[in-house]
Amino acid sequence: MATDPSPRSPGRKLLLGAVAAAGLLLLWLFAVWPPPVWYAAHFPRETAFMAMRRDADPTAAEQRRYDPIPLADIAPVIRRAVMIGEDNRFYEHGGFDLVELRKAV
Repeated sequence: MATDPSPRSPGRKLLLGAVAAAGLLLLWLFAVWPPPVWYAAHFPRETAFMAMRRDADPTAAEQRRYDPIPLADIAPVIRRAVMIGEDNRFYEHGGFDLVELRKAV
């Protein structure tokens, strides 16, 4: 006795579609925005600001260099000053400042 192959259920199709969409989104994100680990071996030769300044003053371009340094070589007080300058409540909210998000909305 042969059995009819049953068609896939709508729930399974929806789940497969969601997984495929998530996979495509993840692939697109890695293509557009490489993960931070990628930058450890692929530093840009110049930043957007360097290019802008090069166009404004071509003679000064020779004086500018992009030499990234390890985070461990930066003094802790400077790291903290930069963090405070960017987001003085970072250590209180851990990355998502709901108060500021609410203000922005």
